[in-house]
Amino acid sequence: MPVLQRAPRRIEWGVPADLPGVGTLRVRNDEQLWRVFHDTYTVCNGGFLKPGTGAEWTYRGRLHSGGRGAIQLFEPGELHATVRETGPVDFDVLFIAPARLRESARRLDCGGRQPHFAKAFIKDPRLDRELRGLMASLSPEATTLERQTRLTRVLGRLLYEQTEHAPPLPRRAREPRAMARVRAFLHDHMAVNVTLDELAAVAGLNPFWLVRAFEQEVGLPPHQYQLAVRVATGARLLARGMLLGEAAAILGFADQSHFARHFRRIQGVPPGEFQQAISPSARRQDGRP
Repeated sequence: MPVLQRAPRRIEWGVPADLPGVGTLRVRNDEQLWRVFHDTYTVCNGGFLKPGTGAEWTYRGRLHSGGRGAIQLFEPGELHATVRETGPVDFDVLFIAPARLRESARRLDCGGRQPHFAKAFIKDPRLDRELRGLMASLSPEATTLERQTRLTRVLGRLLYEQTEHAPPLPRRAREPRAMARVRAFLHDHMAVNVTLDELAAVAGLNPFWLVRAFEQEVGLPPHQYQLAVRVATGARLLARGMLLGEAAAILGFADQSHFARHFRRIQGVPPGEFQQAISPSARRQDGRP
């Protein structure tokens, strides 16, 4: 009978250069019993735990247990110790410097106090999705705007929904004139790796409120809107007969395969197939045979 080999343990630490005050850790196929003193706010997302796996840990003198979907929240100056795992388990960790979270709380009008998590662990599918998206955006192909947008959404959800003394989140963020300026800026700088702070300056809003207002007004977060503009422009360039690699470079993609993946996802067909279908009509419009 063949022996099934277990997937190797994998640990990846990261300090994203465009996310100051933030560190990351990705762990796969792990069975270590961790004992960690935290000098940061730490969010451990167990949403990646395999079905049937789970963990028990001590924190602030209490025993906690959680399985798939559990998100652990630790504060600076505290220690947690894993006492049991039904593994191997997968999880992601986000480390937030105290000064970074305190500044975010100030900018979001969440009070001048040092933020304090109301619970030691939660199950929140929306926060789980936000954390997964943030970790996925650590890929070199993702833009700075995407990473900063996703981090801002995570910090906003933590501060408004998981800390004590937080004010209620306003239901609607109507800023049509500011959003029109941001959209125009993204069109003018569609191939540029813009930052969220640049967009916030254009809008005259703090980054969190900008992201919230833009998504409510447009239906997409800013980074996805910029990507949609890039792909739409790319379709016009391909229709005129431009080579895929040349279009990818002009539009600011990492390479032509990066452009091709996003083109297929948004337009529904590979760029080569699109170009073959559209080029004859494009040539007729240009007066060519």
